[in-house]
Parts: sequence; structure tokens; C-alpha cells
Amino acid sequence: MTQFRSVFKWIFAPLLISIVFNPHSQAVEIEHQLVRRLVVFPFQVPSRLVPRAEEAWWQVRQELTQNQIFLLASKQFLTKNEVFQARGELQPADTILLGKLLDAHAIITGKLDGHRLIFSVYDAGFGLLLWQNYFE
Repeated sequence: MTQFRSVFKWIFAPLLISIVFNPHSQAVEIEHQLVRRLVVFPFQVPSRLVPRAEEAWWQVRQELTQNQIFLLASKQFLTKNEVFQARGELQPADTILLGKLLDAHAIITGKLDGHRLIFSVYDAGFGLLLWQNYFE
């Protein structure tokens, strides 16, 4: 923790101060939206694990729709748009294109890497990685 504070104190704090108080700053303003419309792609796993991955995919979708906070693209909608396939990591350009095609705010992918299932959530408007975590 003290190492983080030291890095923050000597690197990030001066950088933030210079950006905030510099009248000639070229900082880009990003308009953040409420994340409501999601796409969850099937998880990228070895072929022998596809049935289990499909079951996990349905469980994730069920969990996300349980409280009716999120709107999720259906399997039929993804198939109709010819994008229903397992996806792991996405490049920013691919994320933006998929987001526009599917009218999504965020895209969720999953990839099995050894014994880790890595989940990634991408901002569909800018193509940036919003969150990533793994489960073993």
C-alpha cells in the first residue's frame, strides 16, 4: 500500500494537477453513458468444453437479466446478425463495430486460459476495456 502511495504521490498526483489546472490542456472529454444494453458472447473454450461453456453462458445471461436492470441481446438476434460465435479478447475497432451493429453499450466476452476463465467487459462506444477479472 505504501508503494502505491509513493507512486501516486510522485507520478500521478503531479500529472493530474497539471491536467486539471493547465488552461491549455488538450484533455479529451468523454461522455459516459449508463450501461444498459449488453451483449454477452459465447465463451472461447476448447471444443471438448463447448457444452459446459454454453451452459455457463446461459447462466451468466440469466444472472444479468434477473433484476431487469440490463437488456441483453438474444441468441436469435446475434445469429440473425451473423455474429454469434465464441469470442475472447477484442480489439478496439472490433468492439466499436460490434457495438454499432448490435446497438450495445457494453460487450462481455469470456476466454478459458488454462484453468482460468477470464471475463472482459468492453465499452462498445470507444472500444476500451472497462473491466476484466478471472476465476479459477
